Amino acid sequence: HSSLEACIQENGIGFLYTPLFSGGMKHISEARREIGLRTIFNLIGPLSNPADAKAQVLGVYSPDQTEKMARVLDRLGAREAFVVHGEGTFDEISICGPTHMSHLKDNAVTNSVLMPEDFGLERVAPERIKGGNARENARIIENVLDGEKGPKRDLVALNTAAAFVVTGLDADFRQGIERAEDAIDSGRARQKLDAVVAFTQDCRAFVRGEFQP
Repeated sequence: HSSLEACIQENGIGFLYTPLFSGGMKHISEARREIGLRTIFNLIGPLSNPADAKAQVLGVYSPDQTEKMARVLDRLGAREAFVVHGEGTFDEISICGPTHMSHLKDNAVTNSVLMPEDFGLERVAPERIKGGNARENARIIENVLDGEKGPKRDLVALNTAAAFVVTGLDADFRQGIERAEDAIDSGRARQKLDAVVAFTQDCRAFVRGEFQP
């Protein structure tokens, strides 16, 4: 926990690893795996945010859940949030088709459907943004942050834009996309990744729920 706090203080970003920060949810994780089906805990889990974030972009597995989850976030004290379900990507804003989005702001929720064309982005088949194993996904991230153009970059820029808008950095998604692309093309995003990697390599290893010296 102290390493995560230090990473956020030093680099402005941190990854909350679920087994360390899930609180009481960890006691039912094995039962959830055994059931093997979606349950209410698929919704409770994302709401159990230990950071108590007042601004969030939250993905859900069904378009029927976006407004419900937005209203729950309101009751939990969120100031502003986007709750999204995208075609072909599910818990992200999609460039493969429509995205159902519920926008919580100032205790009110508005619903809309976003299209990739709304932001000047090309619509693509899900296969073109498909990931792989951990090593392959790491390479995809590195390629995007090194400036590789294509649908994966578009997907990253669009979802990053949502975070910029919901935190008040940008007025709309187009401005947010421009900010995200500038961070990539200037090299700042890759520098941030490298800084976080360097920081975590100096931390103790985490194995099966316990830290190793």
